[in-house]
Amino acid sequence: MDSGDVLFSTHGNPLVFSNQFIQLNTTLPTNHNISGLGESYHRYINEPGSIRTIYSNDRGNIEDGNIYGSHPVYYDERSQSGSHAVYWRSSNIQEVIIEDTSLTWRSLGGIIDLYFYAGPTSKEAISQFVSSIGLPALQPYWSLGYHQCRWGYNSLEEVEDVIQNLKRSDIPLETMWLDIDFMDHYKDFTNDESRYPLKEFQKFIASLHENNQHFVPIVDAAIHVPFGDDNKYYEPYSSGIKQDVFLKNPDNSIYIGKVWPGYTVFPDFLANRTALWWTETLKNWYEDIKFDGIWLDMNEAASFCVGSCGSSAISDISINNNTKSLLQRDEQPNSDPDNSKMKGKGNINYPPNI
Repeated sequence: MDSGDVLFSTHGNPLVFSNQFIQLNTTLPTNHNISGLGESYHRYINEPGSIRTIYSNDRGNIEDGNIYGSHPVYYDERSQSGSHAVYWRSSNIQEVIIEDTSLTWRSLGGIIDLYFYAGPTSKEAISQFVSSIGLPALQPYWSLGYHQCRWGYNSLEEVEDVIQNLKRSDIPLETMWLDIDFMDHYKDFTNDESRYPLKEFQKFIASLHENNQHFVPIVDAAIHVPFGDDNKYYEPYSSGIKQDVFLKNPDNSIYIGKVWPGYTVFPDFLANRTALWWTETLKNWYEDIKFDGIWLDMNEAASFCVGSCGSSAISDISINNNTKSLLQRDEQPNSDPDNSKMKGKGNINYPPNI
């Protein structure tokens, strides 16, 4: 039934569409109920005065701040016309400002690609939105059992004691997870031979499987850059450099951040070749560590420093496998030889709070 309600209208509100900045406005009814626009640590309703930043950020439980997920969709629940949803399909950083009778939506670049879902119930609006973005993978049955996980298991013996204590307490453990403690200096796809020796580690995983239990290790989406005193060959890094799978700066040099193992590079998961390299790297690791699933962490991508902080620190230091030139400017097929994206074009100087 058509209620005649206007669900979205930019009438009377100027559209701003410039290089690296887009802004549009729509009117809202008084006493509106706007939800969505995650991920943030906030109450269910986005009341007037709310500002929602949509940009993945590895900082949990910040009240009103943006955290791990990016979900640029809002749900408008109205008593007369029911519920509807609006989705801005974009991977660019966004900001949404909700006022008494208006909603302002901003994006740092990209295009305007809006989807409208008429509902008319909240359940139907959600279902219509999910039909656009796709359903998540079907979870294995064993994932529904009791899982044990924490940071700080300093040795394999400590993990084995935890499992035995759970058994003595008649707590049915389905899956054991491990944080970065098992790694060699927190490097992905490695194990610390002094605290988690490989042969004993393999026996431990085999014993879980013999008992119909499962094992899930963590993998951070940040690959260690070997240099200086730690200039040993590291296959995930070297193969990734050769296959050109890591994120780059605007000048086409490798983007180097800082995560648990120190200076790190980040896989560009939007590139087709990266999926092949990532799959092969996991397959190679599986030859030694028979995991049942992966805890993929910090893939916002998260870094402990601002920008490509490792570039200047590493530029004058020898890097193994003759890859130093790849960390500096290198004309690749996806480079920008005219620097058309550089030279400060389209700098954002408004609004000041985005």
